[in-house]
Amino acid sequence: MAMITESEAATEKKALSSDGKSGGVGPRTKTWTYIQQPDGPTAAAYLNLAPAQGAGEAFAIGLPDGQVGLFIFI
Repeated sequence: MAMITESEAATEKKALSSDGKSGGVGPRTKTWTYIQQPDGPTAAAYLNLAPAQGAGEAFAIGLPDGQVGLFIFI
C-alpha cells in the first residue's frame, strides 16, 4: 500500500463520513469500513484525524506483512 499524506487521509475520512449530499450535511447511517495502513503509528495517526473515532468505533489487526488493518465505524 502506498503511503498517503495526512491531508489525503483527512480528505478520505471526511468523504467516508459524508452522506453524499452537497456539503456533506445531513444524517448518515454509520457503517464499518476496512482500510490498511503501512504501520502502527500511521494507523494511530489516521484514527485521530477528524472525525476521530470514539470508544468502540475502531479496532486494528496486525497483518503478516507488517501492515495494520483498521476497521472503523464511520
